[in-house]
Amino acid sequence: MRANPNVTVRMRGVMEKCTYCVQRIQEAKIRQKSRARNSADIKVRDGAIRVACQSVCPVGGVEFGDIADPTTRVSQAKRSKRDYSLLGYLNAHPRTTYLAKLRNPNPDMPGAYAKPYSLKDYKNRYGHADHGGDHAGHGKHDDPGHAHKHDHDHHPAH
Repeated sequence: MRANPNVTVRMRGVMEKCTYCVQRIQEAKIRQKSRARNSADIKVRDGAIRVACQSVCPVGGVEFGDIADPTTRVSQAKRSKRDYSLLGYLNAHPRTTYLAKLRNPNPDMPGAYAKPYSLKDYKNRYGHADHGGDHAGHGKHDDPGHAHKHDHDHHPAH
């Protein structure tokens, strides 16, 4: 609690849904209202709120802001042709969306991406050694279909 009182610590194995750092959002709204005093300028400017995941992302891959305002960076990212949502085909309309990883489709160019057709091809291409058994899904690995801007190309565009 002393290191970061705005984050609740759960016991091992307990996961909680993201609140989009509601305490940071409220703090920014209060700060803007205080600055505005008696004027009607109470809209929080784009970029004034930095959520925790955005603050710690080393490549600046997380965008957060007002998706209803077409001028914000997050709205511009959501208009990209690369924007997609998980389970979007179920018409769920999640607030968090991602940007698909860019790939070089020209097979003659160095480093062109060729989709692996088997787990063995994937391990060979991405350097995951098999250590006596199939450990797919365990530990950290790169998804060949998506990148994080957390998106280190997957912009959660909240």
